[in-house]
Amino acid sequence: MSVWKGNGDLETSWGSSTIRSGIFAVDNRYIDAVPPTFLLEFQNHSAQMITIQALRLEVSESDTDDEPAIQMMYSDDLKCGSGSFSKGYDLENYGWSPAKGARIRLSFTSTSAGGQATPQITKSIGDLAGRQHIDFERELQQFHVNVSQLKQLSDKGFLCQSGSLGPCLAGIRSNSFFGTLGPLLSVDGLQIVVTGTGFLDYDWSDNKGAVHARSSPFKVNVGLGKFKMEAECGEGAAPEPVRVTAFQLRLDATNYTVPVQFQHTIAAGQMARFSLAVAAAKSSDHAFRIVATLADGREVASLPIQLLYFRSHMLPNNP
Repeated sequence: MSVWKGNGDLETSWGSSTIRSGIFAVDNRYIDAVPPTFLLEFQNHSAQMITIQALRLEVSESDTDDEPAIQMMYSDDLKCGSGSFSKGYDLENYGWSPAKGARIRLSFTSTSAGGQATPQITKSIGDLAGRQHIDFERELQQFHVNVSQLKQLSDKGFLCQSGSLGPCLAGIRSNSFFGTLGPLLSVDGLQIVVTGTGFLDYDWSDNKGAVHARSSPFKVNVGLGKFKMEAECGEGAAPEPVRVTAFQLRLDATNYTVPVQFQHTIAAGQMARFSLAVAAAKSSDHAFRIVATLADGREVASLPIQLLYFRSHMLPNNP
């Protein structure tokens, strides 16, 4: 949620989950299996039993939420046999509208407190709807990094005779292969990296046509080499999702009712609890209340409910 609606960082990686990829790529079968569910509690304080004849959702407004949901996925899977020179990423938009005129503002930085940083450079992306691959090869070359040589050494790596990464890292900072980024190098495990920090800037239009500007931060490791790489790959089978029936909310509609077939009797002085699940076809915002009709004609209503609902707009050939 912090990435979609807040100021959370965009970067993410595959991880080991069989249900989701990164932040937003969640299999819709599992979204359907765990819809937003409200716990309804009815308390009968009277001396007589009461019967609930029906429930309904009174929805004052339902709006499609078209804000882009973008993640920045590491596209080089270093743990599964590829080389250690990794400068590629996939920008993936799982929202329901494109990010218009996207561009990246990037600096290479040191991980140490108060460390150095390169001047900020801008990379044009264009409109982002779906998945777009980017890399920082040209940006590295602007700081005189010898990309071709580092690619050749990607599998072989750099010899660390002492076995101590700190001194070995210090020893390669002056290597001309790293251009002017030598002082900014660090290690992530056994990989030699430089940190890329910046923002993805873009505009987007909501379902009423209003245009919004957005700037989302990111912080990624750009792999330039390694001292050693050892890892194993593999994943288990995805668990089968449990099926849950949810009542469907509309999109871009106002003042409508969702009837709920329900009947239950509550004895005098007793309490009863029930669950009610809802869902929608797209990411959306909903304002509603839940109303119970009693057998004697009286109605009992909940407090107003404001629901922000997210559903991934899955991409073609989603890995």
